[in-house]
Amino acid sequence: MAYFAIAFIAPNYRDYKNQWLKAYEPGTTTPKAMALDSAAAVTVAKLQLNADGFLKSAGDALVIPYIEGAYDLWLFPTSAEADANDTSSAVRVADNINSTNLSLINDLSQAYEFPTAALMQDSTIVFPAGKALNTVVHNTTSDAGGASYVVTAGASPDDGSPALTAGLYAKFIRKGQVDPQSMGAIGDDTTDDTTAIILADNYGKARITKRYLVTGNITFTNKVIFNGGAIRPSAITVELNLPFNDQINGLNFGAIPDATIATEVVSGTDSYISLQVALLTCARTNGKKTFVLGGGDFRIDTGLVNTIVGIGSCSMLGKGLLGARFLTDKDITALHVGGSAQTIKRFYVLFANPTAALTSQIGVRFADDDFQWSQSTIEQVWVQNPQRGFVQNNQTGALGTMFLNTYSNLQVINNRDWGFRFDSKNGSTTIHLNTCYVKGDFVGAKGIYIRNVKDVLMSNTAIDGCVNEAIDIAAVSMLNMKNTALESHKMTNGASVACSLNATTNHVDGFGSAVTTVDVGAATNARILFFGGNATGGNTVKGFVEQGTILTSGNFIKAAIGGTTQVSILDGSIMLSDTVDNGFNFGFGIKGQDFSRSGNSPSASSLTGDRERGHVFWNAAAAVGQPKYWVNTTGGALSTYVSGGTL
Repeated sequence: MAYFAIAFIAPNYRDYKNQWLKAYEPGTTTPKAMALDSAAAVTVAKLQLNADGFLKSAGDALVIPYIEGAYDLWLFPTSAEADANDTSSAVRVADNINSTNLSLINDLSQAYEFPTAALMQDSTIVFPAGKALNTVVHNTTSDAGGASYVVTAGASPDDGSPALTAGLYAKFIRKGQVDPQSMGAIGDDTTDDTTAIILADNYGKARITKRYLVTGNITFTNKVIFNGGAIRPSAITVELNLPFNDQINGLNFGAIPDATIATEVVSGTDSYISLQVALLTCARTNGKKTFVLGGGDFRIDTGLVNTIVGIGSCSMLGKGLLGARFLTDKDITALHVGGSAQTIKRFYVLFANPTAALTSQIGVRFADDDFQWSQSTIEQVWVQNPQRGFVQNNQTGALGTMFLNTYSNLQVINNRDWGFRFDSKNGSTTIHLNTCYVKGDFVGAKGIYIRNVKDVLMSNTAIDGCVNEAIDIAAVSMLNMKNTALESHKMTNGASVACSLNATTNHVDGFGSAVTTVDVGAATNARILFFGGNATGGNTVKGFVEQGTILTSGNFIKAAIGGTTQVSILDGSIMLSDTVDNGFNFGFGIKGQDFSRSGNSPSASSLTGDRERGHVFWNAAAAVGQPKYWVNTTGGALSTYVSGGTL
């Protein structure tokens, strides 16, 4: 007769740990031998349960006993009671089971259960194809990863479906999310789980809708290329040390592009955890990897953070026609970045519920007290319906600076406050805004605000739909502003300034104000272009255009100056009639000629920059008995001007 594995008993008896199992002829205390395999090469009289309630051999290996014919099974508290066949304190766990009956093995309606995956693989039982198999755990080290299988003919596809005897394999059957521990991962931050993770991903290669649940710290020692499955962490604290190829795709971490908006509410899967862990994983590679995300709409209920201290941090790339879109209806900063040598490109942030009550809706924030943002580029990023679009706050910590950064092809649409607000920490230097656009909400929107940056370059910038303040730049050493358009602006405050430039040195080359609505009541001092009192380092303007202004009430000034600031008009785009204050110098010719609107003699203390000997200041307020002009007789910074006589 043949020996068969015991059946119809519980696979685990934790409540009876360390007790002893013994077999008997049915209804008697006549012992029956138990074998450790179907060939009965090794037989035993009894077997002990380990501390977890599983049967073990004398060498502490987990085993399944095999018995010939019918039997009863008893659990004895002690070895002595088992040896004495004293059942007074024993528990019968099987009553007249016939192991020679192949019904359980061949019955496709009932599952056959093994304590571990290893015992299933090592079993010599030949199951029929289609037989359901279960394992309680994958291994006793992890004490987790139990799974279900179906016996299938053929070779194992190497996707966590182990080979069995007689040319069969146990096809892995997913139930809910797939845990790599079902493939043998230990998840203890020490054991090499490379093989288990590869098996899990191979399983998902042809099943892109499947996701894998990672619940521990997974360690790899070899390169793993994820090619179809998805890793979805169960908590943000999970750390994945993943040696991907040169890109880390948020989709492989379980992000799902299924977000939709209805009545200002975002629905779909919250992909925050998946995306955040992908970013953290990427950041740990110190610039060797790039975070990528396919085109689609991703819901985020919590802001994403991509920050790291030091050179080499996580660059981000969105794919698709409009890049990857982050949709949210929460009062959050959608993306916070910091580090060095980053490139952030092709992302779209959409706040679904623009309202004045949500004052913390920020598209992208740069730097913080503990990290700077430097030598980096952000381009082709769009932010819609924010309170503020792109922000850096004035920091108090050790870092917080920005320098040598480029902001290119950025758009802020329907903002309620500043589109760009960089109140940087002192020490920041050289930022370049290129081809940036603000389209405000016509209610409280403002354009670009910059403070505490040494050098600022602005080129090809457009501000549309803002109110009162469109551009406000101060506490800057040098500003070069080229090709700036101010469109559909509203001025409702009599003291408002559309474009206020108060850097030490300001150079404006191409500035247009189109279709500005002025509605300031009886006020007459609303200003389109204003140079502040700190702009003492030499200022120039050319290519100024103002057209289509709608004067509803009050009046306005095209160009004005504060304090003793001097501004040189390098062409005829600003005339004396357009300005207020004496500091506009209208130079032309070889030596240069300027005008004193006040009729006062130019003094060395009121001038900026060198004047050539022979330079002339004409008296723009000339009258009988007043000087006609003044001529420079010395040249240099502290020039002497002598009257050319009176009229």
